[in-house]
Amino acid sequence: MALRYLSPPDSWDLRPGEISVFSVPLAASPARIAYFERNLAPEERDRAHRFRTPALQEAFILARGTLRAILGRCLNLPPAEVQLDYGERGKPRIAGGHELRFNLSHSGGRALYALSLDREIGVDLEQITPTTDCELIARHFFSAGEIRDLMSLPAGQRDDAFFTCWTRKEAYIKACGEGLSLALDAFRVSLLPGEPARLEAPADPRPWSLFDVRPGPDHAAALAAEGSASALRAWAFRDAGECAEYFR
Repeated sequence: MALRYLSPPDSWDLRPGEISVFSVPLAASPARIAYFERNLAPEERDRAHRFRTPALQEAFILARGTLRAILGRCLNLPPAEVQLDYGERGKPRIAGGHELRFNLSHSGGRALYALSLDREIGVDLEQITPTTDCELIARHFFSAGEIRDLMSLPAGQRDDAFFTCWTRKEAYIKACGEGLSLALDAFRVSLLPGEPARLEAPADPRPWSLFDVRPGPDHAAALAAEGSASALRAWAFRDAGECAEYFR
């Protein structure tokens, strides 16, 4: 069962044992985009301008600018003063060993943000598009059980199942912070329609929870969390500008 996204409450705080997820369309006024860009760190601005098209540049600026707005509220800092660094495999985190954990993903004009105070988390979002080579990709990256499940489905259901599987695997890898060093076929996730989100990682002694957090029918999305959360709350914003105003 997919997570239900609600309108933002009058007030929000992040409590131990909980995970908050925010769905944000990557759209905003030109003035807001310029504001977001001013708040980026120099290396983030450089990265934004390395994208080949204005649309990709804008999506990155909006995604990172919104992240800084959310984290600034959590840390009681102006967005431009939020200091980030990266783990050994590239996972972003708050500089200085802060307890706040976060992760983000964006695709197809939308971003997802996940936050927790007390556990490692990872989130992945992918726009569902017709994929002629999903079987070839699956045979290269998925586990044997996942391939069997995918190929057991009618052709018309395989694209959705493929992206469901991909996002669940990516969410777990991002939560672990292992990046490409963790083989995608070394663990298994559920992918069949109607099947609860499930992770089997025999080589990992830590307990993990896996959630379907898709924000709508055009996207697949998954959240992986270390241990079990006492509550998972999800909020949807109209655009990045509204989200930034909410977290001011």
